[in-house]
Amino acid sequence: SLNLAYNRSQKSAEQKYNHSRSLLSELRTEMVKMSIQQNSYLILPNTRDSLGFVSAGQAAKKTIFLLDSSSDDSLFKPSDINQLHILLDKNLSLSAVYLRQDVLRGNTNAAIYSIKEKFDTLREKFYLQLDNLLLKSRINYQNSHDTKDNLYHDKIEALVLGTGTIILLIIYLVYLIYQQIGLKTRIQKRFQIFENAGDGLLATDADFRVNYVNRKTGELLKIETDKIIGTTLWELIPSLGSRKIHEIFYLSVIQQEYRFIESYYEPTKAWFRIGIYPFENGLSLTIKDITDLKLSESALNKSRKLYAFISRVNDLVLHAKSADELYPAICQIALDSGDFLFAWVGKADESGEFMKPFCSAGNGIDYLKGIVIALTDKPEGQGPSGKAFRLGKYYYCNDIAHDPAMKPWKDSAIARGFRSSIALPIKLDTVVVAVITLYAPEPYFFTDEQLQLLERVLENVSFAITALESERKRQEVEQKLQIVNRAIEQSHASIVITNAKGEIQYVNPAFTQLTGYTMEEVLGQNPRVLKTGYTSDDAYSGLWKEISEGRIWQGEFLNKKKNGETYWESATISPILTKEGTITHYVAVKENITERKKLEEKEKQLLRMFENTSAFMGTCDMKMNFIYGNQSLRNVLEIGDEDITMHNVNDFRPIGGKEYMQEVYDSLFLKGKWLGENKYVSKSGKEIPVMQVIMLHQDAQGIPDYISTTAIDLTKMKEAEQELLRLNTELRNFTHHLQYVRETEKNTLAKEIHDKLGQGLASLKLNTSWIKKHLDDGKTATETRLDTLLESISKNLVDFNKIYIAANTSMIDEIGLHASIQYQAELFEKNHLIPVTVHSNMEQVRIQTDLGLNLYRILLECLSNIQQHANASLITISLNLAGELLELSVQDNGKGFDYSQVDSTKYHGLIDIRERVLAIQGKLIVQSEINKGTCITIQVNINSRNDFSI
Repeated sequence: SLNLAYNRSQKSAEQKYNHSRSLLSELRTEMVKMSIQQNSYLILPNTRDSLGFVSAGQAAKKTIFLLDSSSDDSLFKPSDINQLHILLDKNLSLSAVYLRQDVLRGNTNAAIYSIKEKFDTLREKFYLQLDNLLLKSRINYQNSHDTKDNLYHDKIEALVLGTGTIILLIIYLVYLIYQQIGLKTRIQKRFQIFENAGDGLLATDADFRVNYVNRKTGELLKIETDKIIGTTLWELIPSLGSRKIHEIFYLSVIQQEYRFIESYYEPTKAWFRIGIYPFENGLSLTIKDITDLKLSESALNKSRKLYAFISRVNDLVLHAKSADELYPAICQIALDSGDFLFAWVGKADESGEFMKPFCSAGNGIDYLKGIVIALTDKPEGQGPSGKAFRLGKYYYCNDIAHDPAMKPWKDSAIARGFRSSIALPIKLDTVVVAVITLYAPEPYFFTDEQLQLLERVLENVSFAITALESERKRQEVEQKLQIVNRAIEQSHASIVITNAKGEIQYVNPAFTQLTGYTMEEVLGQNPRVLKTGYTSDDAYSGLWKEISEGRIWQGEFLNKKKNGETYWESATISPILTKEGTITHYVAVKENITERKKLEEKEKQLLRMFENTSAFMGTCDMKMNFIYGNQSLRNVLEIGDEDITMHNVNDFRPIGGKEYMQEVYDSLFLKGKWLGENKYVSKSGKEIPVMQVIMLHQDAQGIPDYISTTAIDLTKMKEAEQELLRLNTELRNFTHHLQYVRETEKNTLAKEIHDKLGQGLASLKLNTSWIKKHLDDGKTATETRLDTLLESISKNLVDFNKIYIAANTSMIDEIGLHASIQYQAELFEKNHLIPVTVHSNMEQVRIQTDLGLNLYRILLECLSNIQQHANASLITISLNLAGELLELSVQDNGKGFDYSQVDSTKYHGLIDIRERVLAIQGKLIVQSEINKGTCITIQVNINSRNDFSI
């Protein structure tokens, strides 16, 4: 009987405990529903949310009533449930005051936000009371269970003792067995309670190593229970290994106080609330899955921030003055109130093919610099921003890391912490003019509810943009009307308004000032009063046909003033039509272009001059893109007839030229110009040295506008400089050679004098001395010695004459060129044993001394070269005069040479010959082949030369 009563009592207690937990969970669910309906109603008051809140509140009250009626003091006190009553009544009372449209209407966003904070505070207190009730019910239930169990066994023991001492020994063994059975039953029941608990339960020793774990813990952790036993808490749940959480565990053990923590469990993507119950030799832990609660709180938090974002944006829309003011403010609000990392507004660029940033907020400006977003159907246009602009509706990506459409931007976005994004198109009427793109820090950030709210904001912003644009256009129209009225009166252009028949109804002051006709004089007249006859009647017929059919006509007239003076004017004649398309008037706006005509003619002449000049002339913008290049520039760069504006100046710089241009830019921005030598490189890679002038041109505000350049080709000058350097080198080497030759000639002459004249003079001295000593020896001996002396003197005279001729070329003037060449040939043959043949028809012809001297020295140089280099066995010299053409040729049968390979810095003979031929204004012909000899020919006109001598 006792056992049956005990079992019924325990089962009833367990049912009450489970029923109470179920009611508390249901009460939490109803409060979450109330929170959602309250937030929605505060953003946009409506009957549906109000009714939903009332329904959730009634359900919550009913749940509290059931909880109160079904529970007793064994689980929690009535005052605890009464506290829930009080908090719920406060929430409902506050809702009754504020959740009415007439109360909220007209309130500012700040006031509504304050109301919402009051609701949030009450809810947080309510949730905290719920958690306390859950904890108390679990502890009280366990204590009640233990108390009843002990009471039950106390009664059994008392019954056994009452049977008397007589049967004590008999039943002692039975009692012990029964006591063990009872202990096992208690342990099994307790174990069953732990095993069937809705939360995870585990126990650890003093080293935080698990020695007990229930089945629910294994389910929560997705680990088999037998594998949990023996592991430490830090191994079991790695997130508990942080220093901060370690401190909480140790403080709980040291202070022997209950504590709790919330931790994220990565393997199951779950949030746990872990209760820590310390005892003398370890810890007991309860693990409760609060993932749904966390998700609800996260959703509420996101909703709260999103509501704040929407509220501030709506408030901004009401007070914005322009779209340019609206966009940056929305980006900043998205960061301040919307829990977003980055926001930016993009618009179409000038080409209409790509999106360019207009404004932004947050840490992502460098992200915009490194991405390309196309507005066409390209891979770069498949992201949220491109699709939103192209399709005209919002587009979002809830997982940037794995969405194929985000591939071009994934790495850059992930590096900055972007995990979700949404693009919201802003429309002007029905045309997308901008896209606002928002980036969130977590994946799957956007829910259906948030998307609906953001779409509502999108509609509000688009409506505001359209309204602002309409207002702007209206103001512009009013301003334009005023401006048009003033412009017509103050315009320098002539304005004539006629009726549909072409009769003048109005002319502005500029017309009177230009033509000399007053309005009264031309009123009702036809504009043909200005005709000069220059424009044909057919042209006027075509004009009238165009404007009478509702089209605008543009053209030029040569008209006549009142005083008969002619002038040119450019006219635009436009028909004015009613809504039905009927023409009522014509408006002619005419500008005096007489001076422009003159300037155009001058510009054409200047352009022709630019195009025909050999100088390179061109202009480019500040990005170095060509604007204009004359024909010479296009030719030298090998652009030809290509569009030069498709090229950049830097494409025609030599290697290293771009660095060198920094000096040019510094000079341009400091002085406005640069002058110096530069280089161009043509498309084929040819380098062209130029002398260049570069000018920087500024607009009216002093801002650099474009650059112009004029350059002169220095190619020939550079080549001439190189040639001059080469000739200077040759001349210096040749001068050294001449000095060497002169020294050699002096040494040769000194040797000749010493060897020949010295010996002759010594012989004369000896003979004279002998005669002086032997004057008395007899006439015969003296005469013989005198004959020897006379013979020696004659021989010395011959030697002296030869030396004189060799040292003094004035013999050419004395004996003539022919004889001088003949003498030199014989002397060369005698000295070098090489046969020399002379052919000449100038035995009796005399020429100018300087010409003969140059030809003679050329001959000497030729013979010297043959002797040193040719290894010849025969030489032929020809000297012939045919009319006025004198020709000297020297030919040998030596080894020959390649004239193009002669190094003039080492072999100076040919330089000497060439320079002497140039001096006499002659022509040098060198013919030579390897192993076939050489022939050097000099041709000169003896009568057409300028006076020149060397």
